[in-house]
Amino acid sequence: MLIIGVFNRKTLPEAKTGQIRIQDKSRKTKDFGTAACLMSLHIKGTASNWIDLMGRAFERCPFGEQWKDLVGEPAQATLRFEAPLPSPDIYQRRVKSDYRAQAKGENVRTFLPEVMERAGTQRTRFEGFTHADAVMIFPKFSIVFEAKVTADASHDIYFDTMRNQIVRIIDVMLAKPPGFENPNSKNPLSKRDPKRSIFVLVTPRIFKKNPHSRLYGWLMNDYMKTGESLIRDLNHRNPQDLIDMSQRIGWLTWEDCTEILPGARGWLDEELPSLVQTVCSD
Repeated sequence: MLIIGVFNRKTLPEAKTGQIRIQDKSRKTKDFGTAACLMSLHIKGTASNWIDLMGRAFERCPFGEQWKDLVGEPAQATLRFEAPLPSPDIYQRRVKSDYRAQAKGENVRTFLPEVMERAGTQRTRFEGFTHADAVMIFPKFSIVFEAKVTADASHDIYFDTMRNQIVRIIDVMLAKPPGFENPNSKNPLSKRDPKRSIFVLVTPRIFKKNPHSRLYGWLMNDYMKTGESLIRDLNHRNPQDLIDMSQRIGWLTWEDCTEILPGARGWLDEELPSLVQTVCSD
């Protein structure tokens, strides 16, 4: 069962099944854990808890401010799971341009003939929506979460063999969400400012301590250290727009969440917290 919905701390305790779309599917423990952990932090957590979390995920606040001035009251934040983030148009244009060049003999993104054939269709969009595990939208900044338990980052994106899961999420995070410039938009994701968004990977602590054991460990350490690797892997973007991007990438662990808010154990719990059971009940 995967919980997908928009949750507001003020109204969540009153929410019923009809207000939340629930898909009865067999999912990995990660889906339960992500929902349970972030919902606990969202509903029970304090501003101090979130300031502590951000302090563990980042060496410093990437916006040149203090976390205490950004977090505010968690009650003012919106939490959404399986949040759809559209593929940037700038990336779509670059992919088509590269495929046209590749048709002339330059091996740029793929070696699969069927993908090359699709590239000749003008209306083809090679990348659909990327679904972030969760997005937390505070009034002054937003967090895009990708959660892992034992799985590694995807590296075999079919249409673009040069694109990995981590850089893809970062790329879509930098794109303006639908309705962003429409003050009347009712889509909560339209309130996410891409220039005030950060990416946070959540994993077991053992993998943060041993990053070499996972592909995302190599990628995260590379992307967090310097902007050069991001410029390399996001070469369709203006390098000037990526100068501070390495500072907007953070790594948090499930154990951090537990230590900051006892009970927010996520996937470490044998059973879902009663909070999730309550929300999903009739």
